[in-house]
Amino acid sequence: MSRKINIDQLETNLFVRKSLDQDWALDLALMQANGVKLPAIEVTENKFFPEINKKLLVVDGRHRIEAHQINDVAEIEYELVTVNSIADLIARGYKANTGGPMPPRREDTEHTIRLLIANDTALKNVAELLGLPAGITRKYIADIRAKDKRGAVAHCDYLSRFRENDNGISAFKP
Repeated sequence: MSRKINIDQLETNLFVRKSLDQDWALDLALMQANGVKLPAIEVTENKFFPEINKKLLVVDGRHRIEAHQINDVAEIEYELVTVNSIADLIARGYKANTGGPMPPRREDTEHTIRLLIANDTALKNVAELLGLPAGITRKYIADIRAKDKRGAVAHCDYLSRFRENDNGISAFKP
């Protein structure tokens, strides 16, 4: 059963998408403004981020929140769900998007895998958490590593174009 809460009381610090899709948020806002009832968002108690003063974390529904804000609607319907770890929080948010009206894109999946790895999730557990086949997950991880390696090499190449002058100031080499 869903309840209502003021959006200002919610924390949306964890994103399983690389970025918010403004076109999708605008579409949702337009639907809402024309009488379509949007589904309730999912939130969980904030047991993981003591530095955040808000008691509830958004698990799923950031685009719906954005739609409400576009329409100046302060309250949103929510359902309280239980998650046991940051990895579970990330995985639940990701799974909520799969099969939905706007499933995760490749960049969203890579971003989510990066979040899990950054939160010390064992690589062998990533596939199961996200509900992805192990082979596909291994491919994503290999691609992420290759991108990181290319980025590190490009960064080193970029830095090698600078030199320190007599005053200790870095300058671009012509």
